[in-house]
Amino acid sequence: MAIHAIAGGTAQANFVVNGGFELPVNLHGAGQNDGANQNFVSYATPADMAHYNTEPASHLTAWHLTTGSVDIVNVSSAKYGWPAFEKNQSLDLNGWSQGSIYQDITTVAGGVYNLSFVYANNPYGTTVAGGPKALVSLTGATGATLPPVLAWSTSTVAVMGWQFVSTSFTATGTSVRLTFASAAGGTGGIVLDDIVIDSTDPKVVPEPTSLALLSIGAFGAAFGAYRRRRLVA
Repeated sequence: MAIHAIAGGTAQANFVVNGGFELPVNLHGAGQNDGANQNFVSYATPADMAHYNTEPASHLTAWHLTTGSVDIVNVSSAKYGWPAFEKNQSLDLNGWSQGSIYQDITTVAGGVYNLSFVYANNPYGTTVAGGPKALVSLTGATGATLPPVLAWSTSTVAVMGWQFVSTSFTATGTSVRLTFASAAGGTGGIVLDDIVIDSTDPKVVPEPTSLALLSIGAFGAAFGAYRRRRLVA
């Protein structure tokens, strides 16, 4: 029975932690902030910490903030919020200033991975000429085909117009750094959600048959040891 369950398939895990920005849960909805009923929390480097609804960069779950600030927006309140692509929250790369975030993903050298994510733009914030822009990069990887710039400026609360990006890449070592950085000013930036890195490469995720054989081998070795102990006794 156990072998059958293992052989039935291996689920693809998301190697990105908090790729949907559902953590920390934004509780700064109606009546829980400065009285403006704004449903966002900014996570900031020291230069941006003087603003309201702002938390230290270290409170941002799983992601590292290197510059400026970013906003996590929850749909719990209608004021200055928008529908997330999945679940309840998404991230605006422009908080009180241009932000940059990254996450280091543990990889297997030579393993093939898939990256996907969606982006739109903050329909409320102020923007500079040309609209919101951002850059995405993978360090420690080859073969990725990524847009030279993420640019979008027509989102509304009713129609966010989420744009889908997907590419495969090969890890060159034991870690890949995924970075998103705002490339335009203003308080309305590129919005990110549903960031996923997964793999079906047997180097990374053993095939179901291999897992089953490993289980059979382990069971056989254990049973053989048990029989030897019984014979000696």
